[in-house]
Amino acid sequence: MISKQFTLITGFFVLLKLYQFTLVSLVPSQFDLSNVHYQEPEFPYNVIYRTISWDNAYFKQLFQTGPRYEHEFVFGPLWWRLISMVNKGLSSVAWNNPDPYITAMAISNGLQLTNALILYKTTKLLFPRQDSRKPLLTALVFLLNPMGIFGSVPYSENLCCFFSFVAIYLREISVLNNNKHNTYIISALFASLALWTRSNAVVLGLMYFMDFVRLKDQLYRTAFISGFVMFLSIVAYNYLPYSEFCITKESRPWCSSTIPSLFTYMQTERWNNGFLKYWTPNNIPNFLFALPTIILLSQASLHFIKDGKHLDLGLMAALFTLMIVFFANVQIIVRISSFIPITHWFVADEILQKRGYVWIVYFFVWISVQTVLFAAFLPPA
Repeated sequence: MISKQFTLITGFFVLLKLYQFTLVSLVPSQFDLSNVHYQEPEFPYNVIYRTISWDNAYFKQLFQTGPRYEHEFVFGPLWWRLISMVNKGLSSVAWNNPDPYITAMAISNGLQLTNALILYKTTKLLFPRQDSRKPLLTALVFLLNPMGIFGSVPYSENLCCFFSFVAIYLREISVLNNNKHNTYIISALFASLALWTRSNAVVLGLMYFMDFVRLKDQLYRTAFISGFVMFLSIVAYNYLPYSEFCITKESRPWCSSTIPSLFTYMQTERWNNGFLKYWTPNNIPNFLFALPTIILLSQASLHFIKDGKHLDLGLMAALFTLMIVFFANVQIIVRISSFIPITHWFVADEILQKRGYVWIVYFFVWISVQTVLFAAFLPPA
């Protein structure tokens, strides 16, 4: 039997998608026409292909051929491999050469709805004595979060969110029932899959480190094993391009680094990442785009750190925020922060206390503006 909450979450999801793609269809043209050869005249393809902008141009190529150039190895390897595998399966079983971009869009949107339902169950598990409306509100807030249009197109954020939410859910089950050692290790495997989807998920490792420190009479040995699993996944993540460029081919400059990492090298050389490198006058607009999300993450982090409950998730959000603000292209925080659930819980709590509607107004206005800018191939990306 389908629950009322499931129906409400699904209905809200469908309405939001209709609204977003209606906005996309109303954008008259793109600022950058470099992808014009992808566009199709027939509806709905003219709307779908209009979303091939920014990183989607890379993803569309990766879905078809895999990485061809060095910098394309920076994109998390799991997402485009999954789409390529699924699309090949569909080609052999059901359809005649389905477009991998459309396949990826369908999977991404399905994952976003699934993530909302997982977050609903996680909230019920962790806050059983709080307002019974909180799980539903949290799921709806997640769907309306600042990720916006990036949750509706074939970016890797929804897959990262899926693995992260499952990892957190399984870990919480293990901590609440301290004999669930196998479940705990499986949670670390999902956290590793999140890392292989998006590198920012490395902060999930903080959960296992804190459990190792504090759970002396429960899961600390299992936490050590799980942390080691995360460490191995980081090593493997970096070894994949190392084996491609440093062993079988002419060695590249980054191969001789103390810790050879193509990801770190490309982030520095191609995207100018590094401590305070993004803090320049011409990036002030990007900081302004990111500011509301930074404020939300900071407020949520402080709330959970002070409260003491779910301290690990609060510290994880704080670490993530510091990493993005001081070391990365700050505007991406808007679309990649949704894998941390405490912001969704925080806004749900604020709404229940009659003071969080300013966030809902911001989310709706931001999503509207962001969708139009993205469809027009304009910043932020």
